Amino acid sequence: MTGSGIPIRCFSYTPGRGAKLADKLFTGIRKGAVPITDGYEPYNDIAQRYDLVHLGCWAHLFIKAEEKVPKAARSPDLLATRFITLIGKLFAAEARSKK
Repeated sequence: MTGSGIPIRCFSYTPGRGAKLADKLFTGIRKGAVPITDGYEPYNDIAQRYDLVHLGCWAHLFIKAEEKVPKAARSPDLLATRFITLIGKLFAAEARSKK
């Protein structure tokens, strides 16, 4: 983000999903860091507390949008339909790039 070095990607695993485990995961993170999470609610509080730029996961957004908006209700002008379509195109581009 600052152009001062190679971006870092960290993936972490905890054996549960309690707020204490989530808080421990982000202890010591620098102000302004950009975590991408699955939308687990405690991450919102942690992001505010540590002044983080909290991003959501495209895959989780795609799944939730598909669950909430039945195919029969997906008109082209509906914002959720546009999100589903655009995210689907991103996933297709990613799949093509791996070939």
